[in-house]
Order: sequence, then structure tokens, then C-alpha cells
Amino acid sequence: MRTVIRRPVPARRTASTGDAGEPGLAARLAGLAEAEQLRVLTELVHAETAAVLGLPGPDAVEAQRGFFELGFNSLMAMELRNRLNAATGLRLPASLLFEHTRLAAVAAHLRGELTRASAAGGQAPGGIEAMFRQSFAEGRHVAGNELIMAASRLRDAFDVASAAGHAPEPVPLATGGERPRLFCLPAVVATAGPQQYARFAERFRGRRDVTVLPQPGYLPGERIPADMAALAELHAQTLRRIAGEEPFVLVGHSAGGQIAHAVTAHLETLGIRPAALVLLDVPWPEDDAENAEVGAAMLGVAFDRERKLGGGIMNDVRLTAMGGYHRLLADWRPEPVKTPTLLVRATEAMPSASGAVEDDPVMLRVDWKLGHTARDVPGNHFSIVEDHARDTAGVVEEWLTGITDITDITGITGITGITADGATG
Repeated sequence: MRTVIRRPVPARRTASTGDAGEPGLAARLAGLAEAEQLRVLTELVHAETAAVLGLPGPDAVEAQRGFFELGFNSLMAMELRNRLNAATGLRLPASLLFEHTRLAAVAAHLRGELTRASAAGGQAPGGIEAMFRQSFAEGRHVAGNELIMAASRLRDAFDVASAAGHAPEPVPLATGGERPRLFCLPAVVATAGPQQYARFAERFRGRRDVTVLPQPGYLPGERIPADMAALAELHAQTLRRIAGEEPFVLVGHSAGGQIAHAVTAHLETLGIRPAALVLLDVPWPEDDAENAEVGAAMLGVAFDRERKLGGGIMNDVRLTAMGGYHRLLADWRPEPVKTPTLLVRATEAMPSASGAVEDDPVMLRVDWKLGHTARDVPGNHFSIVEDHARDTAGVVEEWLTGITDITDITGITGITGITADGATG
């Protein structure tokens, strides 16, 4: 008989309304039409945003601008999330403003969550989410991954021809006048998203533009890519639209770096070369797929991150999106690129899947098999963009300064095409 090691089932903190909410808010909304509910919640978001920004009142908030254009940083995003939790009784994740970047979008999200919480009546999650959590608790990581990969085949997908219509809204995290600009691609784990670059971007505030290009499929109503060609085309079209003639760098952490490499290769076929490609602790695809222990450890950290972000993240939509990306990446292999490439490697191991101190930590094998320059930084696979994000950003900035000092980046990059050759460092 096979022995099953049971871990505690990772709990999902549901979006439930309770005593913490503003007195009478739920009752007040219940008696209003949808448009009036949105008006009330929009006023709430404006008032709390003004308080976080230290503005004299809601009317001083420029509603047409995104939160990070208004000057928010990661700590302010957390403060606003906490204020909205207190006002509504919801348990919103810390990723709220990174997924809903404008005030109107947050108000609409609050209405949806309040409606769902009222209908659910505090019931525990079921379906794919419950089975996935249970598979991890029983130490059956591979079976859980197979589950979400199979379920992802039922998701609507977009192809190359329709890619442009399915691009999520870019999320600006920092602004500055120096070039090249940085465009960051998130990892594909269900807890990933624009928020994973919040601390990394703070190092560049006032110096360089840092914008996150979210992966499609993680929010309700979004489609997942049918294949890597469709995903690369989606991101390429977004870059053509917002980068214009300016030089830019693609940055990717973990599997987001694999996608950044695929986008770079696609851009080069279009006659467009980024100024650089930055891979933050990115494993070679075959090495990544062969190590089940690493996969389990990553998932253990992801569940821990979910708890710290406020819970409720690993839902059916995000899990099936993750499964879809796992299928996509399993069939993809990197092609050589001419774009100068930096590989930033973590020097510390990750916690074990169980998180227990007595279990051996796990080291991700990072051995990029194409030409690159390598730099080592303190931290593990996750903390290099969290607690050690400033060190990581400093290494990236130093390397970028070095290559742009010896290269006329405006001559080899830009949407109009390549005018000079360059080799990988």
C-alpha cells in the first residue's frame, strides 16, 4: 500500500462579507440598481484613494489615471487594499491594484466580489480548486498539475490571428527619462502577476520607465494563448503599440523569462531587436520539466505567497490558466537570439515543499544553454524579486549601463527595425 504524506490543505480565504465591513453598506447596495451600486463603490474607492495619497478629498483624485500613475507604490497599494477590506468586509488580495489598475475597475471588482460573496454565503471552494489544493496536501503535486493542464483544454483560447484583441492592459510601475525602457513579463504560477515586480521597479523610479505586460488568461473573461506563437504575437503587438520608436528591454522572472525569450525571438523575425533581454533566475525548459521536487517546492512557496497576499488567489480561473501555460511551455524550446542577454542567478535554495525546517531546501538548476552574460545575486528563486529585489535591480542597471555605454542602442532597436548587428554578451 502506498503511503500518502498529508500536508495541511492550503486554505482559501474567500471573499466573504462580515462584521468588519462598513455598517449598512451591504444593505444599502442591496436596494440599488447596478449603476447606483457602482456609483456608491466608486465614491468609496475615490475617498480611500484620496486618504492614502494625502489629498484633501475625493474630488482631488484624477480618476482617469491609473493608481501607479497617481504615485502609488507597493506599500500604498497594500494600505488601500486594507482600507477597502475594512470598508466592505471583503478579504481582497494584495495584488488587487496590480490586476485592476484604475479606480473604476476596482469599483467594478468590488461590486462583483460583494455579489458573489452574498450568493456563496461563505461556502468553501469546490471543483478544480478544491481538488488541486487537496492534491498538494496529499503530496500528489504531479497529479494536481495534470489536473489543471487537462482542465485548461476547456478554456477558450486565442490564436495568432486574434492575438491583438486579447492583450491585458499594461501596468506602469515606474517612470523616468533614461532609456531603454523596461518591460517585464510575469511568471505563470497562479499567484504571479504584475505585483511580483513592484519592489524591483522601485529601484528605477525617477530613472527609467518600468511597465509590466501581464500574461493573458488569469482574470475572468480572459482567454489563454493557444500556443507560444499566439502569446509572442500578443506581446509583440503590445510592444509595437506602446514602445513606438524607443529602445526597450524585456525582463522575465522564472517561466516569465522563458516567455520573454520567445517574444524576443519573434520580434527579431519581424526585424525588431530589443536593446537587451534580462532573465531573472530562468531555468532551461527541459531542466525545469524534469525536476518534480523543484516543482513541488515552487508550489509550496506559491501557497505561502497566497496566504501572505490575502488569500483567494488560487481559484479555478487562475489555476486553469497556469495549467494552460504549463502545456504551452512543455512544447516550447528556445531558439538562439542576437539580442544581448543577461542571466541573473539566485545563490540560495528555496524552502522545501513542506516548508518544514528539518526538510532539505531545494536549489533550482539555472543553466541557460544559449549565449549570455551571467551575474549572481543574493536570495533564492523568489526573494530575488522580493526581499532582495533592490540588489537584483542594481545588477540589472549596472549591466544595462555597461552595454549602452558601448552600444548606440537607438541604432539597433526600435519598432522600425534593425540597422546594426550585435552579439550576445
